[in-house]
Amino acid sequence: MSAIPRSTPCRAAVMLVAAIAVGLLATATPAQDSSPRPAEEGPAEEGPDRAGIEGLWELRIEREGWRPAVITGHLIMDLSGPFTSRVHFRELAGWDGIDSASAGGDDEHFSLEFEHPAVNVVLSAEVEGDALTGTTTWTSKEGKSEHPFTATRVRAPLFDADDDGWREHAHPRAVGLIAPALERLAVFAAEADSDAVVILKDGKLVMDRTFGHERRPIHAMSITKAVVSLAVPLLIEDRRIKSVDDRLSRWLPTWKKGDKKAVTLRHVLTHTSGLHHDKMAHALNTADDVVALARDSDLATEPGTAFSYNNRAMALLGGVLAKAARTPIDAYLEKRLFTPLGIDDATWMKDASGNLHTYAGLSIEARDLAAIGELVARDGLLGKKQVLPKDWCEAMRQPGSAVSGQVGLTWWLQRDYSVEKVVQTKASLKRFAEAGFEAIDVLKPLTGKKFDGRQAYFAELRKSVRLPKDQARLYDRLLNQGIVAFESDAPVVALYHTGDLGQWLVVYPEHDLVAVRMRDGRRTARLEGEAERRKSFGRFMKMVEASILRE
Repeated sequence: MSAIPRSTPCRAAVMLVAAIAVGLLATATPAQDSSPRPAEEGPAEEGPDRAGIEGLWELRIEREGWRPAVITGHLIMDLSGPFTSRVHFRELAGWDGIDSASAGGDDEHFSLEFEHPAVNVVLSAEVEGDALTGTTTWTSKEGKSEHPFTATRVRAPLFDADDDGWREHAHPRAVGLIAPALERLAVFAAEADSDAVVILKDGKLVMDRTFGHERRPIHAMSITKAVVSLAVPLLIEDRRIKSVDDRLSRWLPTWKKGDKKAVTLRHVLTHTSGLHHDKMAHALNTADDVVALARDSDLATEPGTAFSYNNRAMALLGGVLAKAARTPIDAYLEKRLFTPLGIDDATWMKDASGNLHTYAGLSIEARDLAAIGELVARDGLLGKKQVLPKDWCEAMRQPGSAVSGQVGLTWWLQRDYSVEKVVQTKASLKRFAEAGFEAIDVLKPLTGKKFDGRQAYFAELRKSVRLPKDQARLYDRLLNQGIVAFESDAPVVALYHTGDLGQWLVVYPEHDLVAVRMRDGRRTARLEGEAERRKSFGRFMKMVEASILRE
């Protein structure tokens, strides 16, 4: 985010002038949360009148003769330090967070400038309480025009009215977060029918909402995998497992012969075991013995050669870890992980044979899930006690296999592609071929060329390479799995896992930041298509990232 000098203080009614540049098409429609705003907890700042200008604004611009004729969105105004502002338009792609480049003003006027190559927009308005009214001037190569606009201040509390003080609270600005950006997240979370959002920063609670729902354990869905994976380093520490590269045949006698003897714990944790599985988990969910179902499955691919998100292998992992621990894995995790963290209300789904559903069966409170994420963010430290091995937490932040750079040791990896350099190599093409891509010869002309990010690589790919339709579809599928035909140096900035219905656990170790969002499937039936996509809150992680104050 650009650092912007503060201007002089404004009066109660100020003039807002924003130079805003606009371009293409966009996304979700947030609902306003009219609950009272929590009291300011951060230090007072010099600069514009906080009551007059800072906060989250819902914009509506009417552009007669333009398409779209009406544009709605959010304007974020924040005084966390150097003045920062950001615009988001629902109807315009490329506007999911454009930061201001400069700001200025005097006692009665205020200006903001945003940069975009397509269109220049100037907003001029008076701010009176919670309302803003004015005109916009749109300038592009086609000409200039003026249009009216209005805005309303959005009130979105970060804590429930009956907050019980679970953790020490911090105002976002006191820990390097942007308060109005978190309020915008709260608006979208409410619209998406969330049951809980918890955000921890520097060990303090900056957001804790239940949106009027009961605080209770919620089915974490596939985030269960992320929690179960933490039993592996604990069992290594307890000398029940030698290493992550131990073969499963150590605990599965029938796997000592044939191709299965090569499958390791690492293969399972990185979804490269090759074990045959169905796209959906219906067979597992209805099986009397999930471990036997997985154990008796054939291999679909050679272990370690292909990535395939695999519920069946993760179900088998539960049985293997129980044998290694010599106790049910829920009891083991309770002793080694949950009890140290004070988690005492977690439950597990089991099959008719008593096996835990370790692929998706843990119900846990959002706060407790956040505590697990915080442990990972802090290299396994709980106070001065090393609960998780530090070296494992560090290894989690790197690709767990050579097949996919998108997954570490079960947890997904979020990278910063804005500073990425990529190059297609013979080794990367070989991995791409091993993942099933057949048109490797078509890609070879790009080998050795260096690009400033994957978008530049894709642009050259579209320009100079013609892929057969079936291979183009496969290329997209592999890309969605994090399997690419090039090497990338994009740094890992976050670890995360998701679950069906829109469960999120996101960890930013560098920022000591953890964010959790949960939706209770017992209360809300799964919807269809676009409706379910909106409820699943796919923009959650992006909105969390938008709250981080950049230097």
